[in-house]
Amino acid sequence: MNRSLFPPLLPALILAIAALGGWTAAPARAETVAIPTNFSGPITLGGTAGGRDRGPCGFQGAGSNDQHLLEVATPQQLTLAIAEAQQLNLYIDGPGGEFCIQATGGTITFPGFWSPGTYRLAIATQAADVVRPYQLTVSSF
Repeated sequence: MNRSLFPPLLPALILAIAALGGWTAAPARAETVAIPTNFSGPITLGGTAGGRDRGPCGFQGAGSNDQHLLEVATPQQLTLAIAEAQQLNLYIDGPGGEFCIQATGGTITFPGFWSPGTYRLAIATQAADVVRPYQLTVSSF
């Protein structure tokens, strides 16, 4: 094996494997929000969802700011909510697994017990080439 060719090909090989397996690293455009031990909230995160690219839970765009990382310090009861969420989906990937929540009655609400860890959140539209602003609220209950 020619070892001089391997290092330059390594990034391309990793990207090809990632594309085939569906694996993605934390996106560079994700905003990180720390949820401290005695969180009382609420925190509101805004952005723009939608685009042409199919994501794990709808459509996203390369230029959109539709992803956030939540770092939960201790076990807590939290609610994620998006009002006026017509045609939006909320994707959650974290220690408890992956979830895709669709808007019901124009809103998205996801209450639950959150274990410590990092959660990747992505807001997507249900149809391609649709762009919508959103406000995601994180609160305790």
